[in-house]
Amino acid sequence: MVCLLGQVVAAAAVPGCRAAETTRATVDDLEVMATAVAASLRQAEPITRRGPGDADLVISIGELVNLSSDIVTRSEKRAIMNRIVNSQALSALARERNLRFIGEAELAVTDDAVRGGGRLVPDLQLRGELRTLTRAAADGRSDTYLATFDLLSLPRGEIVWTDRFEYKRTARGALWD
Repeated sequence: MVCLLGQVVAAAAVPGCRAAETTRATVDDLEVMATAVAASLRQAEPITRRGPGDADLVISIGELVNLSSDIVTRSEKRAIMNRIVNSQALSALARERNLRFIGEAELAVTDDAVRGGGRLVPDLQLRGELRTLTRAAADGRSDTYLATFDLLSLPRGEIVWTDRFEYKRTARGALWD
């Protein structure tokens, strides 16, 4: 019990106890992934052919499908997608290539706005899928996260870009997942 309490409170002062480790994705993991997504998107055909004078390319932020071993709530899924879209790397790309990312709130418009031509009609949708491969042993665990993102052309209904990113988290000893 002392060890458990020590782990919850950081375990530094309790002899013989180590801090609890986790293999859950962290904010830093998301930042690294967002940078990789932006670098890959920079090479995507719908993005490379755009110039600074082009009209906005509207990209709706789709859902992140969670097929991982982590429990991820709907709001956490939205937060992950928003963190990726609002990352410094993707924001810079959006400014360079006149990309406009819009979420659910911007898609939900009234009939008056549609009649007045005020509706944003997305050209593409950014979607994501998160999977994990877990290996557990008596002394620890590792999770390899596989994140796949794609751009779906909404008028044509076909995927115009896709890429996969992976990162690994390991933990030894007492785990809190």
